Amino acid sequence: MIAQKTLIIFGFAFVCSAGAQQSGTSEKEPVFAKHGDWVQTLVANREALFQWETRQDARVPTDNQLTWGPWFILGPLAPKSPLVGQLCGETQLLDLSRGYREGNKDFVWERCPEIKDGQVCDLTGLRGAAPNSLFLLCRSVTVGSGYGPNTRSVELSL
Repeated sequence: MIAQKTLIIFGFAFVCSAGAQQSGTSEKEPVFAKHGDWVQTLVANREALFQWETRQDARVPTDNQLTWGPWFILGPLAPKSPLVGQLCGETQLLDLSRGYREGNKDFVWERCPEIKDGQVCDLTGLRGAAPNSLFLLCRSVTVGSGYGPNTRSVELSL
């Protein structure tokens, strides 16, 4: 039996306008290959595409395999805050009960109900943010035992 594992997802967000980029899969889709005649070509390429799509589908965890924790937020911080480098360089689990001091201001991780899954969250003015302010975002993800042992990564995006 495989035990559950909890990951801490850590990211940061800037208060600005930016375009999002979709990351590609690690395995390239199959290349069109010509075979003896058009029927063989069609069948072989459809089968290759089907096999590739099946492998991609198997990589996607189902809802019962992942349990998402609430969002936590730290900030707003100055754009070149040394706290960002300090926290991004952490190699141990993030302690959400720990406070941080930068200059004469204290920062603590707080739950952030304003951030909802599947919805755009306008950070402009959130918690007194000025233009170009920076927020650090964090949440836990518990990976259940149903998640395949051959899976090496979970693709996440902010």
